[in-house]
Amino acid sequence: MQIAPRRHNSSRTIRWISIAGVIAALVWGFLVYQALQSHLADLSRTPVPGKTTVEVSQPQTLTIFYEDPTAKGGFVVQSSKTSTLTSTPVDLEVTGPSGVIAASPYQRDLRFRYDGRAVIAMATIEAPTAGTYAILVTGNSPSGAFVSVGNVAGSGLMASFVGAVVLFLLSLAAIALAGVVASNRRSMT
Repeated sequence: MQIAPRRHNSSRTIRWISIAGVIAALVWGFLVYQALQSHLADLSRTPVPGKTTVEVSQPQTLTIFYEDPTAKGGFVVQSSKTSTLTSTPVDLEVTGPSGVIAASPYQRDLRFRYDGRAVIAMATIEAPTAGTYAILVTGNSPSGAFVSVGNVAGSGLMASFVGAVVLFLLSLAAIALAGVVASNRRSMT
């Protein structure tokens, strides 16, 4: 009795590799989300009205965020090319080692969800020298509103987030392709 050689089923292999890709993308996305939450927790923050300081060790651009406890929505991360803030919800006075620094409106729409608040990028400041930068925040804001300062988007998290999404989508496409190939093979026999 002769045993027929076993045919290698490439679509099944592709399907399993793709499923592993989906799982890896989900784990990667979860780790990026946890890193983002850690970066948001590390921001210098103050309730409104209030004052916070941030230490800068080298020249950089810092982002000032308004943390709105009344904002609706369940988004985790939202970004677009234009700002949705029509006006700054608070007044800012920024001083650095060399005096008063002007805050520029944030040119895009960047939002995160953290601790029950919508964290909305509202301004940037150029910190041209190392030292302590103080941000005085005034204005009428709802109870629980904060202003935070730091650098979240420039930490490589956005590239990791995009990488996880691309891996996820490519893996889903490969699963679909493997299913089509398997279906075509079955219909030919």
